[in-house]
Amino acid sequence: MKAKLLTGLSCALTTTLCLGLAAAKNRERYVVHEWGTFTSVQGGDGKLLSWHPLRTSELPKFVYSWANPGLARFSRSLSFGKGAMSSLQRMETPVLYFYSEKARTVDVSVGFPQGTISEWYPQAAQIGPASTFAQPPIPALDAAIHKVGVNSDFTLNRFLNAAALKESRIHWADVEVLDKQEGAEASPSFLTDKTGSHYYAARDTDANAIRIQSLVRTNPAPEQDRFLFYRGVGNFSTPLTVYATGDGTITLTNTGPDKLAGLVILNVSEGRAAFRASKELAPGKSEITELPAPSRTVAANANAVAAQLETFLKSSGLYPKEAKAMVNTWKDSWLTEEGVRVLYILPQKWTDQILPISISPAPKELVRVMVGRAEVFTPQAQVRLHDAITAADPNNPESRKAAVRELKRFGRFAEPALSLALAHEDQKRAQPAWALLAEAAKSNVD
Repeated sequence: MKAKLLTGLSCALTTTLCLGLAAAKNRERYVVHEWGTFTSVQGGDGKLLSWHPLRTSELPKFVYSWANPGLARFSRSLSFGKGAMSSLQRMETPVLYFYSEKARTVDVSVGFPQGTISEWYPQAAQIGPASTFAQPPIPALDAAIHKVGVNSDFTLNRFLNAAALKESRIHWADVEVLDKQEGAEASPSFLTDKTGSHYYAARDTDANAIRIQSLVRTNPAPEQDRFLFYRGVGNFSTPLTVYATGDGTITLTNTGPDKLAGLVILNVSEGRAAFRASKELAPGKSEITELPAPSRTVAANANAVAAQLETFLKSSGLYPKEAKAMVNTWKDSWLTEEGVRVLYILPQKWTDQILPISISPAPKELVRVMVGRAEVFTPQAQVRLHDAITAADPNNPESRKAAVRELKRFGRFAEPALSLALAHEDQKRAQPAWALLAEAAKSNVD
């Protein structure tokens, strides 16, 4: 009887111990997910065009940039924000989410060796390439001294070295991943303002809130959000080449060593739209198809494409709420803007090379889903723009309005579109066209 009782107690203890270990293991769940977009523009010949937008996607005023970098920093390479730098790629809205069953503190560093990070939030301990002014603001210095302790070996040089960085990367130090179960910390209030249409939708996920303590006495409150955010510009190619012919044929070629997933060809023109989707494209392979003819309303098409994109994003590893947040962030830009574009999901290996990342302590899972956006100027669009521009007569207001209207169809891609259309024109004919571009940027012509 005693033996049976002891055996029963032993089994019960073993079961309890196993359950306890399993519960502890589950509580240690700690994963990081990231999504973002790389945008490029090109002609029908597949060649990338250098560009900078007439307007950048809206961001809240509290987001840092090189116009307002903080910590006495400045950048010689990107002094006036993203719009001042011409490049081949726009890295738009990467966000990093943290999922943890308990509070923890992490360090995050993201490199961008072929580009420059231009905007970020919350404030980063280091971002570069950057320098610092000779004398940092005294409040910032005082706050930094207070953080490390007056009895430490902290010096002015250490402060300057912490702010300056020669490499192209961003480093967030001492990021607090807040416990979801701790009352107000589970759902803290985040900053908002009246701008930033391409920012707030990314908060609609189940990720832990994150918090970073301020180093500046004039802003003593910590900065917190649902994610770490950054943007940038770079000069490199993506592994998809798109060719568009005058007969309406589109050719997609995967030039990389890994498959491309979730490809979507969109055509939006004069209030109508259409799309064609393909699950994947193997490395070294090409897919030839006709450009889909716009047949639905833009709104109906956008809803259908959004659902398809969410499916592709979830298949690539994003959680359902993350996939929806990403599509909602870019829905107006990806799916309703006039023009022809191809969206596709880049391999994580490619992302890891372009944006090498280090997270300490390392998460048990790291998922990085980047969408490539290739904006394609078809031969038909180039001819239409060229004809409208060259037909514009200074003495004929209606012809000028028609040219401005045609330019406005390209939205923030009007500048590279005009450069392509005028590629074979001499300076005398090109000069008036650039004046029309300036007019289009501020005109209300429908």
